[in-house]
Amino acid sequence: MASTDLPRPVATAAWSQDSTVFVALELSRKSWLVGVSAPGADKISKYTVAAGDGPGLLALLAKLQEKAAQRLGRPVAVVTIQECLCQRTTGSSALSMHHL
Repeated sequence: MASTDLPRPVATAAWSQDSTVFVALELSRKSWLVGVSAPGADKISKYTVAAGDGPGLLALLAKLQEKAAQRLGRPVAVVTIQECLCQRTTGSSALSMHHL
């Protein structure tokens, strides 16, 4: 069997055996877009959080982590990737995840 003839795995947003919730953040001055790939989910989920609402974002991430842990029956980690669309000017403060 040639390497190109290997069977393809079932397409899912994240492998069901993984124990990580992957989160992509797009931070802007107006709103924060949150894209989530959770273990066992077959699609990417999208959420919106008001810009600057750090506690709201952390609450959403905790809820998503809890939901994934319940679904898998074991603890899961959360990994975030962010892109800031804010235009930085003198005196403005850009927020990144390590500030939360």
